[in-house]
Amino acid sequence: MPRTLSVVVGAIAVASVIVGVQHVVSSDTTPKDQAMRPGVRTTTAAPKHCRPGTDRYIQVKDKTAHGGKREIWVHRPAGADSAGIPVLYMLHGSTTDDRLFPFVKLGKILDKQMCRTGRPFVIAAPDGQSKDGRDTEFGDSADGKVRVESFITGTAINRVEGKNRRPARLRAIGGVSMGGYGSAAIALRHPDLYTQVASFAGYFKVDDPSETFGKNKKKVAEQHAPDHLIYRPGVNGIRFLLVEGKADHTPLHPGTIHGEADRFAKLLRARHMPVEVLHPPGPHSFHKSWSHAIPQFVDFLTAGWNA
Repeated sequence: MPRTLSVVVGAIAVASVIVGVQHVVSSDTTPKDQAMRPGVRTTTAAPKHCRPGTDRYIQVKDKTAHGGKREIWVHRPAGADSAGIPVLYMLHGSTTDDRLFPFVKLGKILDKQMCRTGRPFVIAAPDGQSKDGRDTEFGDSADGKVRVESFITGTAINRVEGKNRRPARLRAIGGVSMGGYGSAAIALRHPDLYTQVASFAGYFKVDDPSETFGKNKKKVAEQHAPDHLIYRPGVNGIRFLLVEGKADHTPLHPGTIHGEADRFAKLLRARHMPVEVLHPPGPHSFHKSWSHAIPQFVDFLTAGWNA
């Protein structure tokens, strides 16, 4: 995955270090996107009075994580939890951790969208970093030492949902950059757990310079590349939203992220799998690009959950 990732950049950048992982953040405001590709359309529900959600950090012992604990940031809508409230799992990029999302105020941003649509949901972001510095790609390492995918698909679901376990139709997974890759790969490897994917600036081939998945490139691609995993049985019902900034040329190994969304969408359509693609203006950046697609992102998820 790209090692030069700048997840949120703007006119004034501030660096903060949390549990040993550097965050690059911005003071930009989010302008209204005027150049969004049509496809996913925003709803026009009347504004409703609703209360803001609440944040909580869950920490689980894990000797491979920074500080010996793997964290999950959870943002819950106001009111009692239930199995009928959807959950969106969000995966961060390569140079950040779970605290990226509260840092960019994703909970507050999505609270407003929930008020607009009238459809509340839980947001949960697990930490996908390893203390040894390897790129985890949100997977289980070939050497068995780091098991991030197992944490996300097992421990995180159990700790976030508890006794109110959701059916797969009310569980979505999304992410940015490396998390955009990870969300697609994990959903395709676990179609019994997730029915919607929202990938922001993701890539859909293996980009594993740390060789987390091993050295056998053919085997690794078959097991971990989304553009291979779409041929597995049982995945055709997964809905995909792919968001890629028009000016995103973040390097991969080899190639760049530019064009990945359209390439993967073509493969999905050939398999008759539901997909929407959005190209907001801007580069590899939350504030300058991805945030423009938030209303369409929420409407995409809501449409799936309400189906």
